[in-house]
Amino acid sequence: MNKLTADTTRLTAFALSLSMLAACSTADIRRVIEPEPSNDDARFEPEAAPERPAPVATTAVAAPQPAARPATPPQPRQTEPEVPAWDGYLDYVASHCVVDRFLTDRYSIELLQARGQAPLDEKRPHLPANTLPPSPGDLSYPVYAAQLKADWRANPRSHVLDCSVEVAPRDCPTCKNETERTKTFRYGIYVPKQFVETPGTTKSVLLLAPGGRGGRVRWFLEPEAYKVNKKRMTQGLGIQAKLDTHLEEHPELLAPLVITMDDPGFGYTNGTGEFMTHDLVQHILATYLPGRTRDDIAYGVDAISSGSKNAAMAFVDKPEAFDTFGWMCTFCSDDGGFDPDRYFREGRAGENAMKVWGGRAAKGDLHMKFSIGKNDPFLGCNQKMHTLLVEGGVIANEHEPMERDCADNGQGKQGCVTVRPAMTEYPDVGHNYSLMPLAFDEHLYWHVEKLTVVAQGR
Repeated sequence: MNKLTADTTRLTAFALSLSMLAACSTADIRRVIEPEPSNDDARFEPEAAPERPAPVATTAVAAPQPAARPATPPQPRQTEPEVPAWDGYLDYVASHCVVDRFLTDRYSIELLQARGQAPLDEKRPHLPANTLPPSPGDLSYPVYAAQLKADWRANPRSHVLDCSVEVAPRDCPTCKNETERTKTFRYGIYVPKQFVETPGTTKSVLLLAPGGRGGRVRWFLEPEAYKVNKKRMTQGLGIQAKLDTHLEEHPELLAPLVITMDDPGFGYTNGTGEFMTHDLVQHILATYLPGRTRDDIAYGVDAISSGSKNAAMAFVDKPEAFDTFGWMCTFCSDDGGFDPDRYFREGRAGENAMKVWGGRAAKGDLHMKFSIGKNDPFLGCNQKMHTLLVEGGVIANEHEPMERDCADNGQGKQGCVTVRPAMTEYPDVGHNYSLMPLAFDEHLYWHVEKLTVVAQGR
C-alpha cells in the first residue's frame, strides 16, 4: 500500500511538471506571434529604400508559478491571438505588399538617372530581391506578419503600399485577352488613417492612371524637378502628405483608398478597360472592403494622356463604371487617340454612353473635370469633347469662360488660366507631365469631395 501511494505521488508531480512546461511554451509562442506594439511613427520616405530590418528578437518569458488545481477542468487555451475581423486585409499586405516604400518602376528609374544614381541607358526597371519582404514560406514570415499587425494597431496612421495582384483570363463581352495565363501586376495604394482605424467606414476608391513614362510611384514622391540630357521634367506629387492634411482639415469628407496603376494600358490580362473597371476594383473590394459591392461604394478615376484615353474608352463601354472622371491632357485625336467624332457618332457605343452619363449627372451620380495646357496639340480635341459633354447635359454650363492668374510670360504677353465649366486651361504648358504640379491638387481634392457626395447617397 505504501509503495502504491509513493508511485501515485510521483505520477502527480510529473503531471504537474508537464503542465508547467506547457504553460511556459504557450506563453513563449504567444510572445513570438504577437510582439509588443511599436511606437515607431516614421512616415514614408520616398528617397530611401532601406532593406527590411531583421525580425525583433523576442525577450525571455519567465515561467509562471503553478496555480492551485481548479475544482473543474480548465477550458482549452488558444495558442494564437484572435485577429479582429476589421484588419483581415493585413494578411494580404504582409504577403503581397512592400510597406511605406516602393520598388522601382519606369518613373523612379528616370528619377534615379536625373540624380546621377543610375546609368542613363537604363531602360527597364529592376526589382532588387533583397528589398522584398519575407514570403509566407520563409521561416521569418510569422514574426514579420505579427509585427506588422501589432504596429498598425498600436499606431494608426496613413500608409502607402506597393502591392501585387494576380489577374486570371476571363471571358466577357469587353474582354480583350492579351494572354492565356494568369499574370501578376503591381499597384500602389494610399491607405488613409481613417481606414486603419475603422476600415468599415470606407466607402470610396480613387484610381489614378498614368500616361507614358508614368508608373505607380510618381504620385507618392515628394516634388522635385530635373532635366538630364534633354530628358523631360520629372515631378513627384506627394499625395500622402497632401491627403493627410486635407482630410484632417475636412473631417466631413470620406477618406478614400487611392490606387495607382503601374502602366497606362499595356499587357493587362483581359485588356486595360477590364483591369480598370473590373479586375482591379474587384480585387480592392475583396481584399480591403470585404462585404461591400461596387454598388456600395463611390469609384472615381483620374488619368493623364494615354491613361486618360484608355479610361475614357473603358467608360464608353461601361457608362456606369465610374462616378467621378478626371480628364487630364487626354490623348484625344483621330490618330490613335480618343476621337469624339468617332466614338460619339450616331449608332456607336458612345451615343448610348452620352445618354447614360447625362441621366446620371442629372441625378448627381456622375461628375467630370478637365485640365489641359494651352500649348497641348490635343487642346482642340479636348475642347470638342468638353463641348459635347456640355451639350449632352453631362457637364452643367454654369458660367461663361473666365480668366485668372494672369501674368507676364516674359515675352510681352499676358498668360492667363482660362476657366470654363469643369475645364481649366493652363498657359505655356504642352502635352507633358509639367501640367500635373499645376492641376493635380485641384483634381485630387475635387475627387475627394465629389466621391463623398456620391458615397453618402448610396
